[in-house]
Amino acid sequence: LEIRGVMMDFALESAIPRMTQEQLDALSAQSEAFAAARGAEEAAQLIYEFDHMLSGYSNNTLLPLFFCSFKTPIKELWRRYVTRNGVSILKQRNDELLECIARKDIACAKRVIADSIAETISGRTEIYG
Repeated sequence: LEIRGVMMDFALESAIPRMTQEQLDALSAQSEAFAAARGAEEAAQLIYEFDHMLSGYSNNTLLPLFFCSFKTPIKELWRRYVTRNGVSILKQRNDELLECIARKDIACAKRVIADSIAETISGRTEIYG
């Protein structure tokens, strides 16, 4: 999860200033898709794709490759998260993230990710117990 935090911070710093409305709309559609997923496996795949899309919007050619190299463990963590916590909390967090991105507020977006990761490691949505 800590690696995801570092990669997401970099993606947000790079993507937010240049993100178009079309890209924001695509992320929003992806968020809606995983909120409607019929199972943990499908949700994990769609959540992974959301992160991968965001990394692609950074215009950094290596960042999407890093996300791909961690695809299997990232998807497993998302599957565990959804199995233990459902998708509603995650959807709320993604809505907050998308609001920050829409305002071009990098600090806000990074805070949403950091808070989400901290909660997942040792808070109410913990996945390691």
